[in-house]
Amino acid sequence: MQTHRCEIWWARLDQLLPAHLAILTPVELERREKLHRPADRERSALGAALLRIAAGETLGISPQDVRVQRHCPTCASESHGRPSIPELHVSVTHSGQWAGVAVTAAGPVGLDVEEASERLEFTPMLRMVLSPSEPPPPDRDGFFVYWTRKEAILKATGDGLRESMTKLTVSAPGESPRLIDAAGRPDLVELTQLHDLTPGAGYPAAAAVLSPFPLLVKQRFLTAE
Repeated sequence: MQTHRCEIWWARLDQLLPAHLAILTPVELERREKLHRPADRERSALGAALLRIAAGETLGISPQDVRVQRHCPTCASESHGRPSIPELHVSVTHSGQWAGVAVTAAGPVGLDVEEASERLEFTPMLRMVLSPSEPPPPDRDGFFVYWTRKEAILKATGDGLRESMTKLTVSAPGESPRLIDAAGRPDLVELTQLHDLTPGAGYPAAAAVLSPFPLLVKQRFLTAE
């Protein structure tokens, strides 16, 4: 069986350049300007530009020629929402100082990164994250392992956080990442390939790909242009 690739691209906010804004469409730029916080505007622009760069290299075309479509399941708008590219499966994430993009032809993909802030009191959130059979995490890092693994899976299925994380059971922090149960969906358990990632210190991340194909996951970091 053919081995497929899943490339994870990472970039820091301080790498955003005017050249990156130049490859965005008017709709992408307008979406950026509608955000109130400067950091949110930077993350939006960097994620959109990184998606075009990553997909363009995969497809062998210029970033400006990548056809990015968006659809919001709530309001049906095409100006925002989860991005899609006809030729690829993609996922975009950003948190704190990092933005990431997953690109693959193997199957639906979800990528999540979180800034593991010490200010977060995670204990009250466990009831919204853990399934009945999952052991509590030993610390904050373990909590974010659970969170990023599950959000990556929910992004791959397209459910996002509209679906409760408690319906998913994943391996415990410190164990090899895998989906154990999905509320009686053996097909999802069989297809899900889960990978822990770390773009930088204090930023746990995970990628999930729904595919029967053998998969090679490679992380790439945006270089200065």
